[in-house]
Amino acid sequence: MGVTRTVAPVTLSVVLRSGLVAVVMAGCARVDPPAHVAPGACAPIAAPAHAAAPASPTAAPRRARVQRRTLTHRVSGPVTLSPAATLVVTAPESGVVEVLLVEVNHVVHRGQELARIRAHGRVAVVRSPRDGVVLARHVELGAPVTESQTRLVTLVDLSSIEGRAQLPEVGATEVRAGQPVALRVLAMPGREFASVVTRVDAAMTADHTLPVTFFVANPDRSLLPGMTASASVVVRVVEGLLTVPEAATAERDGATVVFAVRDGRAEGVVVRPVMRADGLVAIDGDSMDGQEVLVPAAAVREGDVAPAADP
Repeated sequence: MGVTRTVAPVTLSVVLRSGLVAVVMAGCARVDPPAHVAPGACAPIAAPAHAAAPASPTAAPRRARVQRRTLTHRVSGPVTLSPAATLVVTAPESGVVEVLLVEVNHVVHRGQELARIRAHGRVAVVRSPRDGVVLARHVELGAPVTESQTRLVTLVDLSSIEGRAQLPEVGATEVRAGQPVALRVLAMPGREFASVVTRVDAAMTADHTLPVTFFVANPDRSLLPGMTASASVVVRVVEGLLTVPEAATAERDGATVVFAVRDGRAEGVVVRPVMRADGLVAIDGDSMDGQEVLVPAAAVREGDVAPAADP
C-alpha cells in the first residue's frame, strides 16, 4: 500500500446540503412566507452564490477509472555544463618558445608533444599530461617564458561533462547523493543522458535554488560546455497509489473533489491529494479503488448525467 492513512470520502452533495439547511434555518424567522405557503412553513431560500456549482465549460466530459499505479516524483531545474577537468600546462623551463605544435580545438593525447622551449642552449620538450582538447593557447612562437609561471596551453577533458543543476527550493530538500539524474539538452531533442547526483550543496543560493552536481559520460563528445540543458532528479518512487488523471480533480468551496459516477450521475466526492506526478494525482481513500470518475472535472456539475461508458 502506498498510502497508509485512509480518509473516508465525503460527498460534495452532503457538504452542500448541510450548508443549505443551515442557511434555511437561520433565515426562516426573518422571511415572510408568501401567500401560497402554509402557515408555519418556511419559504424556500436559494443557496448563497458562493455555494453554487460553477457553470459547465464547453469541454465534453468522459469517464476514467481510479487505478493503482507507481508514481515517480522528480525535481527539475536548469543546468550549467562544464568540462569535467581543466588543466593549464606551464613552461617547464625559462627560455623562448621555439616550436608550437597545437592549435585551439586540437584533440591531444597523453604524452603527445605540444611545444619546445629553447633554454640555455638545449631544447625542453613539453608533452600533454593527459587526453583532452586544447581550449586555449597562451603563447606565440618566439615568446619568452618563465619556468612554472608562463602558461602555454589550457586543456579540457570532454570525455566527461560536469553538470551543475539549480533545483527549486520546493522538493529540493529530498535530493540526496546517489539519486538518478536525467539530463536533456535543447540541441538534442528526444535524447536523454543518465547520471547520478554526486554532490548536494549545504545551502540554498540567494535566489532560493539548491545547487546539485553530477557528471555525464561523453565518449562521443556530443555534449559541449555551455549548452542549454535541464536535469530531473528522481527523489521518490511510490508504488500502489490510488490515482486519477490530474484533470479529474477540481477545487470547489475550498476542497479538492472528484466527480464519481453514481447511479448514472455525477456525485462530488471530497478527496485528499497525497502526491502529484506524471499528469496524475494520488488520492487517499481505499473506497475509491476502481471507481469511475469524470474528466475534466471543470466541465462537470453536481448531478450531471454521466456520459455513456466506452464500449
